[in-house]
Amino acid sequence: GCFNNNNATAAMSTLNSEYQAFINQTRSQGDSHWIVVQNICSYACSFCPTYNGDCLGAVLGYPRVTDPLDRIFISLHPYMSYQVYQNTWNDTSAENIANEFYNTMVSGTQTTGFPVLNTE
Repeated sequence: GCFNNNNATAAMSTLNSEYQAFINQTRSQGDSHWIVVQNICSYACSFCPTYNGDCLGAVLGYPRVTDPLDRIFISLHPYMSYQVYQNTWNDTSAENIANEFYNTMVSGTQTTGFPVLNTE
């Protein structure tokens, strides 16, 4: 596949072009529904030291696309990986990580111009 956990930057080119192709095809067929594009860090990425989307570097994981209808949502699946955080598994850490994900999402909206709709 196109995804390499250790080189998310290289995978972004493919992610961007595939999402853009989907958007172009969808719009050319007359579909005007909103489209959700997923941050590559929802799975794992090398933009953050934790390989999660819980740092501002994860903003780079949002696909860069255009839509003539401007009906795109960005999405990031946040999670607190036990494997990464087992030594600090507590409420304080959970709140800090949630805030980091929130900051990534806010920055994602500022960077892409699209609103957030997190999906599962």
